[in-house]
Amino acid sequence: LSAVDSHVGRALFEKCIQGTLKDKTIILVTNALQYLPFADNILWVVDGAVKAQGTYKELQAHGMDFAELAHFEEDEEAAKKEEAAKKVAAEEEDLIRRMMNHGKPGATGGATGGADGDRDTSDDASTSSGAGGSGSGGGCCSGCD
Repeated sequence: LSAVDSHVGRALFEKCIQGTLKDKTIILVTNALQYLPFADNILWVVDGAVKAQGTYKELQAHGMDFAELAHFEEDEEAAKKEEAAKKVAAEEEDLIRRMMNHGKPGATGGATGGADGDRDTSDDASTSSGAGGSGSGGGCCSGCD
């Protein structure tokens, strides 16, 4: 249900799960908390372990705060997005460094430039075996060797 717009998800839930499939056993794995009150049984699973089980009313009676659970899910999702964004930023930085050094003698693909793009050329005469290079011709990649 999370792969579709909210109104489409609601229609699928109402027409398929509560309608056509109402007499069938359905296992719904979701982070859409709005459907929990309609479930006969709820299993809250975190990292493969069951944290809570029961009906919506039973879980509420035992102090389960579904609003807090929603924030837990949001915080967890935000942390995953932040981690992914950091990874992308690091990959972009690495790509920019390699592009700036591409084709320069002795380039290893690493960060050798300063903030203004100047390079330390003291090792330019040496043969490279750095990231992305084969080391045979001293280029920054196999295309430059």
